[in-house]
Amino acid sequence: MNHIEAFNRTLFLQINGGDGTPAWLIQVAIGIANDLIYLIPPLLLGMWLWGDSARRSQAIKACLVTLMALGANQVIGLVWQHPRPFMIGLGHAWISHAADSSFPSDHVTVFASIGLTLLFGGARRLAIAVLTS
Repeated sequence: MNHIEAFNRTLFLQINGGDGTPAWLIQVAIGIANDLIYLIPPLLLGMWLWGDSARRSQAIKACLVTLMALGANQVIGLVWQHPRPFMIGLGHAWISHAADSSFPSDHVTVFASIGLTLLFGGARRLAIAVLTS
């Protein structure tokens, strides 16, 4: 196992909830993992409906960049298969997930694509909110 993979597994085990993790914390983590992504469409829709022409342009650019990035994710996932932790028996699987490649992460791609597009477009506060979520 190379150093990057060892670091990846160590980091995962540090953030993965174990048997002693409080149930409320597991529920918060599950909520974030499952539901936070659903705040992105209303954000972009709000930018379109109530924003000026610059905000509308940023919303469209963010959507386009995200779609291109997700397309690239699909290609990368086909070329470079990396198992999810539960596929190799690492840690606890608190939510079920398809047994597909864990890299690249679609969630990270969506948040990073939108957040960075907004940041480079000048919407600093919105970008920081997206990138930290």
